[in-house]
Amino acid sequence: IVDMDGDGLDEILAIVPWTGADPVDNLVGLYIFEQDASSVGDNLALTNVWHEATTEIFTRGYVLTAGGTLRADVDIDGDGLGEFLAYEQDGGQHIIYLFEVTNATDNTWEIVWSYQFGKGGDGTTGLFGNERGIMIMDIDGDGKDEIVVIIDTKNMDEAGDDFIVGGYIFEWDGTGTSAADKNGLPSTPTATFDPPRDALGHTQLENNSLVWDVDNDGVDELVLTHRGGNGMFLSVISLTATNDELAAGNVTMTVEFQETFVFVGVDDARSAQMPREYSLGQNYPNPFNPSTSIMYDVPLTSNVSLIIYDILGRNVRTLLNEQHNAGSYSVEWDGKNADGLLVTSGIYFYRLEADQFAITKKMVLLK
Repeated sequence: IVDMDGDGLDEILAIVPWTGADPVDNLVGLYIFEQDASSVGDNLALTNVWHEATTEIFTRGYVLTAGGTLRADVDIDGDGLGEFLAYEQDGGQHIIYLFEVTNATDNTWEIVWSYQFGKGGDGTTGLFGNERGIMIMDIDGDGKDEIVVIIDTKNMDEAGDDFIVGGYIFEWDGTGTSAADKNGLPSTPTATFDPPRDALGHTQLENNSLVWDVDNDGVDELVLTHRGGNGMFLSVISLTATNDELAAGNVTMTVEFQETFVFVGVDDARSAQMPREYSLGQNYPNPFNPSTSIMYDVPLTSNVSLIIYDILGRNVRTLLNEQHNAGSYSVEWDGKNADGLLVTSGIYFYRLEADQFAITKKMVLLK
């Protein structure tokens, strides 16, 4: 809730995502609600002042972020007009958009810049931790913020022979991002870097990262928590530009700190501290392609089953059906059925049963 257009009234940016079913016409997309002048005391009145309809999947939208918090005082091009970023996912295609208010009086917003990360089948699976993978920081110390994006990639594409970089830097070149001149941000990354990867070669992030001067040296670092494969690790990285000049091949990434926390397999407890009750976590990532991880807790020795069902309730695959000791576990579904064949895109359900406990959750496979 911030005043994005500088008119003295707070706005709320809301997202209606596509969830896998047929989208409702003109419902999915971005919305801005503004405090109405008729608001008095606790009687808050809101008006829908802008809507960007889409049949795609806007999963996140927000005012430019820094330090892990929402900010309304960030203005990339310095023209005094409010801006926000949105992230759209459509199968293997992932796009970020920069919206800017072009007329605060009639609440007109338009896309002034966008960049597409990947297209179906190139191994790019999504923005790294969604909105937490888009940050702003002044890398070269020129007083202007750059947009830093970290995407979730594998170290090789699906053919196994193409390295896909994970970090991208976009620098405003000073020409503005107004409707008349949309060349203020480049159509290609100013520079790239490759963030730390897990043991399986993935760059995958939990929803916790921030820009922070960890060592109080006056230069911000990126603090990232990664999750993927068989463990989780925290890393602190710094980005520096040779001679303070951002350009391709001119940015150095230094890992200042890294600590690994290992997840054990489904036959062992993850931690000496035993869970107190059964629980089933939301799969991650979700939506996913081609694989996803499912975490669950078992408070006492019991037989546990985890089964994948399709939207018609048919058994797609039994991931496990065996006795577990008390502990916390993680299992991965590779998107294949019991016959080893890849399943189609759509909504699936996973159900955990143990003794008298049972719970079902939904997940979405996108290709």
